[in-house]
Amino acid sequence: MANYMVAVDNSLYSQWAFNLAIAQMDVKNDKLFVYTAARDLQIKYEGLSSTAYEYLKEHRNEETARCKRILRKYFGEAKKEGVTPTLLMGWSDHIGDALCKTVIEKKIHHLVLGRRNVDSTTRMFIGSATSFCLENAACNVFVAKRPFGPGEEHTPLEATKYLEEKERQRRLDEEEDRKLLDELERQATLIQVKAAEEKERRRRMRLQPEKMDTEEGVEVDLEIYDFSADPSTE
Repeated sequence: MANYMVAVDNSLYSQWAFNLAIAQMDVKNDKLFVYTAARDLQIKYEGLSSTAYEYLKEHRNEETARCKRILRKYFGEAKKEGVTPTLLMGWSDHIGDALCKTVIEKKIHHLVLGRRNVDSTTRMFIGSATSFCLENAACNVFVAKRPFGPGEEHTPLEATKYLEEKERQRRLDEEEDRKLLDELERQATLIQVKAAEEKERRRRMRLQPEKMDTEEGVEVDLEIYDFSADPSTE
């Protein structure tokens, strides 16, 4: 018995990868894992304003719902082929690394991927999950680069427009993620700066009242403001 894992999203490339996995495996004896990734913005909740916290929470809820829709679709398609797949969802800002770790965790023998239609310059600078897995995955890696198996019917022109629209939407989603990430980081930095300023203000205004004697021998109040570093709070 062999363990197959196919990585899917809402692209046509994933459909080809899924079709390839089904064609390669022994549906009666092999096991199929269907994996999809949620975009992790790598923002810590600590220190965020309530607005930023709700914004980040909403992002995670939307990502979870999106991933479940994808997994639900492929679960249904697998069942039609006589396979009951194991569904996997992972949060990561590096999909390739997450896939390679899952390969080890689930003892995967064959990983099946689709390849996005990005240009050579983009691939050179940002790489791709496919390239990363080809280099690092501890298993066989199959890549569906062309239409494979049944799927949505498109003429060549329709297929091109379909892929272009999918790629455009993906880039819009990534741009929204970047804007959200920048805003959350800005708010987190602002909160940290304000917290540091408030800490310093309180430290400088810390009052330490004492008594002292005047030359006439009269005891009076002395107000001392501590501007030195406080070892207990540094």
